[in-house]
Amino acid sequence: MSFDAFLTSISKLVPNSLLANLDRKLSKLNPDKFYVENIRALLNLPYGAAHLACETAVRQGVFKRGFEVISPDGAVALSVHDRSQIPATVKCAVDISGHIEEEEFETKALSVRGFYRLND
Repeated sequence: MSFDAFLTSISKLVPNSLLANLDRKLSKLNPDKFYVENIRALLNLPYGAAHLACETAVRQGVFKRGFEVISPDGAVALSVHDRSQIPATVKCAVDISGHIEEEEFETKALSVRGFYRLND
């Protein structure tokens, strides 16, 4: 589906005044990874409406969804395109008394955050 079709679709959710120059606004994003919060800020929307717009874009083939596993220090430990690709464990760099060491963590104990990217 085209970007124009996506705009038509989300115009039902978002006032037209907020859609002005959306293509210019979206061009400021990293097309390989952005978050609902980025869309929320660009369009000045509540989180729920921005999430709905992103999921609409996924259904229409404009965005693709991905997932990242967050290490204990807040860094991204792993990014995948499908939640089923998340392994049982991941290795994360941790600071132990001033020394950076690699430690293995169970992913079920870590946060998983969704992200989006523009579909090619």
